[in-house]
Formats: sequence, C-alpha cells, structure tokens
Amino acid sequence: MKNRKETSTERNNRTAMIAHFSDVTVMSVFWILQALSKVQPWAFVLIALLLGYAPVIAEYYFFQKTHETKAIKHLCAIGFAVYYTLFTATNHQVLLFVLPMLLIISVYGDARYCIMINTGTVLETILLVIIGNTTGRYGYENMYTGIIQIIVMLIIAIDS
Repeated sequence: MKNRKETSTERNNRTAMIAHFSDVTVMSVFWILQALSKVQPWAFVLIALLLGYAPVIAEYYFFQKTHETKAIKHLCAIGFAVYYTLFTATNHQVLLFVLPMLLIISVYGDARYCIMINTGTVLETILLVIIGNTTGRYGYENMYTGIIQIIVMLIIAIDS
C-alpha cells in the first residue's frame, strides 16, 4: 500500500470547504433564529439556506471527483459572497462574518484572487454604508459606525 502525501492544493481545498461549511452553518443558525422570532419570513430563510448550502454541496461534489480541482476556490468565494450579501441586510456588525472567509482564501496564496475578493468586500461595505445613510436600512446606526466599517474592511483588505 502506497502512502500518498496530500498536496497543498488538496489541503487548501479541504480547509476552504470546512471553513465555508462552518461559516454558512453558523450564519444559518442566525437565519433560523430570525425566522423563529418572526423577524424574517420562513420562505426567505429557506431560500437563504439553499443559497448558502448549494455551493458547499457543489464543493464536496467537485472534491470527490478530484481533490486538485480549482472549482472549490471559486465556489467558496462566490458562494460565500452571495450568502454574505443576503446576510448584510439586517445588522451593521455582520461584516464580522466575512473576516474568517478572507483569512481562508489566503491559503491559496493567489494575490490576484485575494485582491479581487477584498475589493468586492470593500465596495460592498461602502455601498451598504451609503445606502444605509440615505435610507436608514441595512442596520445603519450612524455615519461614524459606517466610517469605521469601511476603514476596518480597507485595513483587512490591505493586510490580506
């Protein structure tokens, strides 16, 4: 019997899949709690759960076909971005949920990929602060909180 050594891509994919699954699961608990307390309708929560877990299931499928697949890297980033964007609608502190995923994508060591993802998170934060400022939605508290959100996302983007 041969001892096969795990490649770095295989390890990165496994790490990203586990992190993506656990982040979606933790966030899903909050969705379910919101539905139980009648803050969100069950239909919306079920759609959110589907959008959260569909990429995770796809990652597992592609990983079973080949552990070296590049699909996981993209499913993780895009899938989580969609789920995170849905989640940002209720609380300004939700940006904290994106931080672990920004750390996880760094395992791939792909600077272009990290720049693209981080640019997206910064732009989304800026957009949510602007919309929150004009409409009072998206958990917007005040301009100072919005500025801190943007600065935190910029620092994380630059550092990662």
